[in-house]
Amino acid sequence: MMTTRLGSGALVLIVALSAPTLAQQMMRVYVDATDLPRKLLRSTLEFDAMGDTVAMLYPEWIPGIHAPRGPLQNLAGFVPRDADGSVLRWERDWSNMYRLLVLRDEGQRSKLTLDLTYITNQPSTNSKGVDAFGTRTLGIINWNTVLVAPEDIPPASLQVELELTLPQGWQAGSALVVTSREGDRIRFEPVTYEQLIDRPLICGLHYREVELARTDGAAYFLDIVADEARDLPQADSILTPLGALAHESEALFGPVPHFGSYRFLLVISDEAPRLGLEHRESSLNSAKADVFRDIDWVDNGLGYLLPHEFVHAWVGKFRRPAGMVSGDFHTTLNTEGLWVYEGLAQYLGNVLAARSGLVSKDDFREKMAIYTAVRLREQGRNWRPLRDTAVSSYILRGGSDSWGLMRRGQSYYVEGALMWLDFDARLRGVSAGQRSPDDFCRVFFGGGDRQRTTVSFTTEDILAGLSALDGDTGWGGLVEASIERTQKIFAAHWLASTGYRLEYVDEIPASLKKAEAKGKYVYLGESLGLTVKNTGEVSSVTPGGVADGTGVHPGIEIIGVDGFQFSPERLRTAVEDSPETGHIELLTLDGDAYVTFDLQYDSGPRYWDAVLQEGRIDRLTEISTARRPGAPVQD
Repeated sequence: MMTTRLGSGALVLIVALSAPTLAQQMMRVYVDATDLPRKLLRSTLEFDAMGDTVAMLYPEWIPGIHAPRGPLQNLAGFVPRDADGSVLRWERDWSNMYRLLVLRDEGQRSKLTLDLTYITNQPSTNSKGVDAFGTRTLGIINWNTVLVAPEDIPPASLQVELELTLPQGWQAGSALVVTSREGDRIRFEPVTYEQLIDRPLICGLHYREVELARTDGAAYFLDIVADEARDLPQADSILTPLGALAHESEALFGPVPHFGSYRFLLVISDEAPRLGLEHRESSLNSAKADVFRDIDWVDNGLGYLLPHEFVHAWVGKFRRPAGMVSGDFHTTLNTEGLWVYEGLAQYLGNVLAARSGLVSKDDFREKMAIYTAVRLREQGRNWRPLRDTAVSSYILRGGSDSWGLMRRGQSYYVEGALMWLDFDARLRGVSAGQRSPDDFCRVFFGGGDRQRTTVSFTTEDILAGLSALDGDTGWGGLVEASIERTQKIFAAHWLASTGYRLEYVDEIPASLKKAEAKGKYVYLGESLGLTVKNTGEVSSVTPGGVADGTGVHPGIEIIGVDGFQFSPERLRTAVEDSPETGHIELLTLDGDAYVTFDLQYDSGPRYWDAVLQEGRIDRLTEISTARRPGAPVQD
């Protein structure tokens, strides 16, 4: 390995290459991060290369976003130079936008330099989690934004040394291991190109590192950067549930994780976008600037986000559906296995949130009921099976906001979670509580070594793992019915298997009330078949519901309710009074036209709630109870 020291503002990567045209050569990459506050990131790559055409690949299929959406469009400079600094010609492969060809004299073997400039803070719908961002006081660096690699060099074969110079006075957090620091320049332990792209970095003027837990298996940290110093948590005691989360993960997956340490990277900012993305040894997350001023893990969203991304260290990063394992960043992936990758992670994230005390058992129960309520409104399942929402995952992000319940979105998250809840309860039932997916997870996703190898699996492997727990071979039929087939209505099997049933209640569940307040909307899905923003804009309409039957459609603006000016409170009151009035009159603005709709409705407020059936074992409470010894009892 070699390192090169430059002037201020340089990050140095040295990559050992091995290929017929680049045998045992070194690639040096210098990235200038000091202009992040001005929303610019620059890199210079140096290496020796043979031939008159050198093909470079910009990362395209980056794990976690499940899409060919490496943010190539944000490059503002790609300038190749030869050994004496002369600018060379380059051209893009017209059939592959991510393949950039540097043109030189035939047979030339000499030093090649590439200068890249990247404009931050302009992500696409799919690229937020793998983009770069900069503000006056903090930044997010996803290395894929400022790297290209020689074609045909496997990412796992490129050995990388990294040296970063931050803006003056900034600190940084990452799963990259620091070996030394001099002023604003940091050197890291060597990693591969593949590992580097899997280890993003957050940095900022206002930074804290908190050790959350340390076990015989691993150490767990929270790295935080914030807009202002006052936004950082002032007392470590409020972070106690995150330490419990670490312990609960080892109780679930096994006491020896396939990492030596894990870092929750958290950006607290009103300027950075909301994001959450998983990595093997870290997760990249963000929250609003006031997240720690009056802590409520449900209200701030972190109570569910952090456990979900954390679970991916096992489900998705260590073990991954076979169609999503390629060994590079350019092979088209088959994402049909997202019902496990994301669905199981969604379920286990909710479970660990409850077991660690980030959310209550009531929150967990209400969340499952809310998930189900939305699925019951969704009519897209009539034509689109759940498998297709996984196969077509990335085209479902950023689509039309109208009639989403007819189109279906990325349903494999929530519907996958409910399916795994059903599987969990079934296993407990047939084994008299002696077996559960906890056992499955420990065997299937645990026990990994700390090498970078990703282990693939198929649906058949999942079914075999489940069958090994109870000797049953009926799992295939359940999966086929849930994943492969269209459905007239969502079959909420988890209710019967957990001992619950759905009932209408007239009081809004606490977790939904919090979600309304946070999202600034009114949920009337089970009554009028509407979700309405606090501004009056109709954001969703249940196909076949009360509002749909009168012609109300998404995007229309409600400006009056029963002869009075619209307000969220006025709309709720009208629903409450409907048993006496028998109808609700909505005055709307559709474009520049005033349209009145008379909704015939007399059932008052209605929300689905999960209620334990008399005489049944409460599997939901059983599932959400802490596993680690000495854990506090949750209400």
